[in-house]
Amino acid sequence: MYCVSLPTSLYYKDLEIARLAEYWQEAIDILGKDDPFVVRVLGNKTPLAAATEVIEGTRIDRADERRNSSTAGKPRRRPRPTR
Repeated sequence: MYCVSLPTSLYYKDLEIARLAEYWQEAIDILGKDDPFVVRVLGNKTPLAAATEVIEGTRIDRADERRNSSTAGKPRRRPRPTR
């Protein structure tokens, strides 16, 4: 598997908001507005309002934050093999 480093400019909060809102709108269309998943995720909010709240609370547009979150919980270096 190859690791690709993406520049910060490829992450736009407004694009992520639109994408997430579309996913949640699709969940409403498929599952219905009274489905437990939809109610839990959206509450009384529209998909756009809920997505805006979630994404604006993140640092997805900061490369250093994405890098830190992608390596969280992983060892920094390989353990030495035992003989």
